[in-house]
Amino acid sequence: MKKSYKYVSAILLLALSFSLFSACGKNKNKEDLAKTNLITKAINISLNNKTLSTKSLEASMGAFSGKADTTYEVLFGEPHEINTVILKEESENNILGFRIEVEKDNEYVTVYEQDIIGQLRYCTFNNVKTNGFRIVVTDVVNNGKFKIVSTEAFCIKPEKRDFRVTSYLYASDAYKKEHFNSGALNVVTDILIYGLTSFNNNGDIIYNDITVDNKKISGKNALINVISNINDSKTKINKDIKIHINLMYFDDKSIEQANVNESLNTGDVTHNADNLIASIKALLNEFKLDGLYIDFSFLETAKAKKAYSTLIADIKENIPDKILGASLYLQCMDLSKKAINALDRVEIAAYNSFNSFGNHSPFDSVFIINAFLDAGYKKEQLSLGIPFFGRPSDMGDFLYSYSLEAEKLGKYRNIVKSASVTTDDKCDTRYYNSYQMVFDKSAYAYDSGIAGVMVWHMNCDLPFNNKLSLFKAIEESLTAR
Repeated sequence: MKKSYKYVSAILLLALSFSLFSACGKNKNKEDLAKTNLITKAINISLNNKTLSTKSLEASMGAFSGKADTTYEVLFGEPHEINTVILKEESENNILGFRIEVEKDNEYVTVYEQDIIGQLRYCTFNNVKTNGFRIVVTDVVNNGKFKIVSTEAFCIKPEKRDFRVTSYLYASDAYKKEHFNSGALNVVTDILIYGLTSFNNNGDIIYNDITVDNKKISGKNALINVISNINDSKTKINKDIKIHINLMYFDDKSIEQANVNESLNTGDVTHNADNLIASIKALLNEFKLDGLYIDFSFLETAKAKKAYSTLIADIKENIPDKILGASLYLQCMDLSKKAINALDRVEIAAYNSFNSFGNHSPFDSVFIINAFLDAGYKKEQLSLGIPFFGRPSDMGDFLYSYSLEAEKLGKYRNIVKSASVTTDDKCDTRYYNSYQMVFDKSAYAYDSGIAGVMVWHMNCDLPFNNKLSLFKAIEESLTAR
């Protein structure tokens, strides 16, 4: 299956529950059930200024209900640190807007705001010491009612461990230094160069040409220049960042790629496997690359997955000293056990899916992690994919760079309702993962114990020194963790 999207970026326009975790104190096992829910420390719980019994079952669970403009307040007997609130709603999508406020100097200040709660909402923010907090529900479907079945509040202490931040990088975005969002390297640990290399049925590497400033650049020369620019940036910040190459399977202008796609989907591996592996080894060695990703994202049949599994296992067996990775959607994860074990890195493509409101990759998308673990993947393999792009709520094939509308979104909003920035898209509503959403997903990935997060893609973000940069959100989230 070939899938193409209409990408709208700033450069283009300029040119044209799993249960969680321990509270304060060192957490020895992130899979332990929560030990200190701060709700249990409350001396007073109220709903719309009406005191509730702290001894009731509802109070101990943090349950409450109401309509829009409902306020649920929890007060402690002494100040406590807090940085995480976990909410679960009875009906997954009744609440459309809420915020969390904490008491500071005898007044409440907002530390968190988002749209839906859904299956479960993991609300994270920087540590704050407070006498209490409150949840204010600001919007409900059709001005109706909602019911929160549980509220949990924690202070999760920092626990340092290795954590990858992998980013896809379009070659055309890094060919010229002035286009390269090099500030992101302050956070990124791994770069995946995308769009330059593929292969044909003979097992030969194909270098895909790119166009920069209306000039055609050969794929091989582009790769040399992109790697040079990355290495220069690495040197300036004195940081070891691994560089990987992505081998695409689809390219609308490549007959060879269409043939490979067809062979995989029929289960007939027609490429010359020995020559392909030799070609890959030569590519990795020539450019001193750390690893290889082969992303066959839209495999449709059992035969296709079998062919792909065989290819993955063969590559790892013959090139064991290089990192082998893949970005996989949920429908493509059921590979052979041998292939799963052969993959060093698995980037979970937790995007290009929508909820009932047409929200693209809402917070609920993080629960795809469980499906991969259940399928036999290990935590140390997995990174959670986070989109740095938005999509229209009619699920049209348009991908909008976050940088285009970041200022409209601000820190907390994910939805933009206005005329599309391109006349080809008739939908006037777009859903992004903005700063707070990225902060939450990063914290959730870290706290769940998986290996990292993955970003699609680097140049969708604002410059790193912008306060709304999504890479800055990842950095702040991980620093807090």
